[in-house]
Amino acid sequence: MAAWWQPGFLKPLEWMSWTYRVALADSPRQAEQEYFAPLAEALKQVAGIPVILTGGIKDAKVADQLLQERKADLIGVGRAIMSDLLWTKRAVESLRGI
Repeated sequence: MAAWWQPGFLKPLEWMSWTYRVALADSPRQAEQEYFAPLAEALKQVAGIPVILTGGIKDAKVADQLLQERKADLIGVGRAIMSDLLWTKRAVESLRGI
């Protein structure tokens, strides 16, 4: 398998991402936080490398559940943090039940 920095490595991943986005373009699933979870889970099973799941995840409990279900190895919450600078503090509090 080609290393991630070698030409051509990302083409299949880019194609899968584009295909999945087109499939979800008008889908009601896009309103869900974990709308890329099925793709991340499938990729994780075949790729043999750690997978980061992104896609509108804003709730720490949803992120934790996805990790517990092993649908991904890491959850990207960049937009959640950009819209709420205290997101990480609130996430820890919600997961601890504070």
